[in-house]
Amino acid sequence: MANETVTHIGKVTDVDKNGYTIRINDTEKCGDCAIASFCKSNGSEFVKTGLNSCSEKLITGDEVKIEITSTLVWKAILFACALPLLITVGIIALAKLLDATDITAASAGIVSVALYFMIIHRLKLLKNDKYNLKIYRLTN
Repeated sequence: MANETVTHIGKVTDVDKNGYTIRINDTEKCGDCAIASFCKSNGSEFVKTGLNSCSEKLITGDEVKIEITSTLVWKAILFACALPLLITVGIIALAKLLDATDITAASAGIVSVALYFMIIHRLKLLKNDKYNLKIYRLTN
């Protein structure tokens, strides 16, 4: 996944003031993807994105192509997998250096990761406006 662009074909199912909801039609392509289990479209088959993700105004029923750059995929991996792992290991190591019991160290690691995700969610740090997908209309 050096400089690849992941593409999916979908249909706009809802348009509101916050953006578009798109149903992914070709989720069978996800089988080859290493992070399919972390993708919003995996399982639910829906993606929400901001209004600025497409240069044209879309309406319900439009067929679209969604492009996700490899940079965006790597950012998702970083925020969803790598940072929580580093936080957990770091907190457990720190707790063990401070002579905490195994249960206390493990609990501290779990609580720290829970706090990490709560802070990200509360501050909306990964909101779609910042990390937007590119959407192109296929139908007129």
